[in-house]
Amino acid sequence: MPESSFATRYAQFVVKNRWIVVILLFAWAIVSAFYVKDVNLRNDPDSLLPLTNRYIATNLYSDQHFGMGNIMVWGIKVKEGDIFQPWFIEMLIEMYGDFSSLDFAKPENFLGLPSTKVRNLGLSENGSLDLSRLIPSNGLAEDKSSRLEQVAFLKTGIQRHPVLEPLLVYYEDQNGNKCEVLDDEGKFSKIKAAHTHASCQAKATFILGDFENELKDDSLAWIAKTKSLLEDYERRYGDRVEFLTSGEPYFLASMIEEIWDKAFLFAISLLIILFVLYYEFRHWSCSVLPLVGVGITIVMTLGLMGFTQFKLTTMMILTPVLLLAIGIGHSMQITRRFMQELHKHGEAEIAAVESIRHTIVPAFLSIGTDLHGFFAISFVDISFYKAYAYFGIYGMATLIFTTTTLIPLLLMIAPPKLHDHEDERSWENYVGTKLTNLLTGRMKWIPLLMLTGIIWASVHYTELGRGISSMMAGESGRSDPEVARIQDQFDIMPGVEKGIHYPRAAFKEHYLLGDLFGEGEVKPIADLNKISEMMPGVISANIIIRSRDKLLPACGPEARNEDDERILGPDQCYDDLEDPPQGIFNDAEVVKALSDFEDELRRHPNIGFTSSYVQFLKTMNMVLNTPLGQSPIEHANLYAIPSLDHMAANRYAYEDPDDPEYFPSPNTTINLYNGIFDNNTESGELDSFINTADWNEGLIVAFINTMEPDLTHQIIRDIQRYLIEHRNDPGMDKLKFGIEAGEEINVETGIGVTRIIT
Repeated sequence: MPESSFATRYAQFVVKNRWIVVILLFAWAIVSAFYVKDVNLRNDPDSLLPLTNRYIATNLYSDQHFGMGNIMVWGIKVKEGDIFQPWFIEMLIEMYGDFSSLDFAKPENFLGLPSTKVRNLGLSENGSLDLSRLIPSNGLAEDKSSRLEQVAFLKTGIQRHPVLEPLLVYYEDQNGNKCEVLDDEGKFSKIKAAHTHASCQAKATFILGDFENELKDDSLAWIAKTKSLLEDYERRYGDRVEFLTSGEPYFLASMIEEIWDKAFLFAISLLIILFVLYYEFRHWSCSVLPLVGVGITIVMTLGLMGFTQFKLTTMMILTPVLLLAIGIGHSMQITRRFMQELHKHGEAEIAAVESIRHTIVPAFLSIGTDLHGFFAISFVDISFYKAYAYFGIYGMATLIFTTTTLIPLLLMIAPPKLHDHEDERSWENYVGTKLTNLLTGRMKWIPLLMLTGIIWASVHYTELGRGISSMMAGESGRSDPEVARIQDQFDIMPGVEKGIHYPRAAFKEHYLLGDLFGEGEVKPIADLNKISEMMPGVISANIIIRSRDKLLPACGPEARNEDDERILGPDQCYDDLEDPPQGIFNDAEVVKALSDFEDELRRHPNIGFTSSYVQFLKTMNMVLNTPLGQSPIEHANLYAIPSLDHMAANRYAYEDPDDPEYFPSPNTTINLYNGIFDNNTESGELDSFINTADWNEGLIVAFINTMEPDLTHQIIRDIQRYLIEHRNDPGMDKLKFGIEAGEEINVETGIGVTRIIT
């Protein structure tokens, strides 16, 4: 290579100024090390997509206005008898208080039998509405007979609650099989409920908890406290109660905990590399200094992560591992070249110049190719890919200086002693000879056969043939729904799982060699599977309901003339003394449309249950219109929105004996129910379902009973299809769902209030 070449000039420059280069690189690494502690490693699926994505914006809006965005589920199953035992209820009250007091908890959004939301929804002896709590706020009484009466009241109250009973109580028959209280369409069935209560036992109940997004910034401390609490209950009640835990915060925090618990594996990998380097070169400097070079790159990259405070997911652990893997390869190449040149020339300075001169261009080309790949990934508008690209570009770029440059300089400063033929290891000659003979001799068909087998397996398991044949079927094949799906989604490899199965992505379903070590199933997966069988579903989907029209401003002095006559009509301003209440949830037509929408959701095979304020209105209608002295559960047909059609079909409950043709106004009835709930519930009780400040927006929480990506995607498509098909129906035409494209909203994003345009 000519003396004037770039490689030669670069090598001579860095060797001449070696102390400056070494000091600058070490100073750079030391400064970066101070920021490593600030690395914002968190697990937040919402941060994977841009805020301008309307689904992410909807999720943020939902969480900040209603909560229910970080739901935990604790299952508590009694081993003997049923849950309606005083000792079990006392334990449940204590547990509910402990878990709702955890850091970042939103107690107002917690739901369980001890919750203030769980009320009687019945009639008192004198016929007045009884909305008392099913469990007294100060717990069960000390007196044994009073305690038994309170537990009996709880049992009766929850068993006639069509909204919360299916969600909070799990029934089993004498053979241990699940008993349902809903019919095949997911609706409350008095016949099925009565059968369940008579022939099945209430074996378990659940606590649903909601947590702040800030939990994701301190998830390790949170999950440690959560597990500690649960271990305490298992120690005290484990012989009588089985405890199950699931929920997105638990899964996400467990992943971070798993990374920290397995950090020692990174240290083991470094020891293995150190051993390999020593075996190869037989010098401490040739073993340690390559690791120093790569370690500096990793520290620099982690320091930049901490300095920028970029929100990183657990997947970003790949970055330092990737840098270690690639960096060690470059380190071994430069170290080996240095040793060859040192053995050849006998002078460390010449060896440094020659090793840098011969490797800097290949290193630039190799690392430059990697940088192009990272650069391409940086254009994907997903947070994880952007972070992976940005820090990958930075880390890979530093390898030029920390491996191909720094390592020869350090070896020159602390040169190893030479041994005869140390650069020629016998194992290298042996392996090289065997591989050459294999690829060029009679056995060369073996690698070809192995490659063919790999290709065949790949084609088979990706179902490439089915994908291609479906694409080629054209219009004639679209009568088959699966063929139509493959064509519409261009799914040329239908055997490859699309989307993310979060539990399966987070953990293996069984421990490696679990049978050998007796560990069996992974607890987060085992608990999730068991709770999913007991509950209608533990994966939630929140559907935001909002009015298309803004609320009218309050009427001021300008609304009336000098004679106190109103000159601005109810279409221009709102007078709370003259005009009917505002808000879509005061409109019976809208509420009826939402009820029909929820009925459709509940009929979906992969939606186990839904809950919303509409369900409470239907319950109120059933309770208030049940004939005096009879049980509301015997009149489940009244579990409906009081539209004129419904009242006409159930005259016995609504008609006026003096005027059989008269029915109360549906709007007036809904307004009455809203007033009853507003006046008889504590502050915050309804906030997870409806905005009681204006009654103009609310939330439907659907519980999904599957985690398969293709099925969850189909649920979204089915919901969207229903909303599109019924967008012009009476009531639905006044609504919008979620955040629409082109809409501006304000959300808190951790850097203040941010305006998002979707």
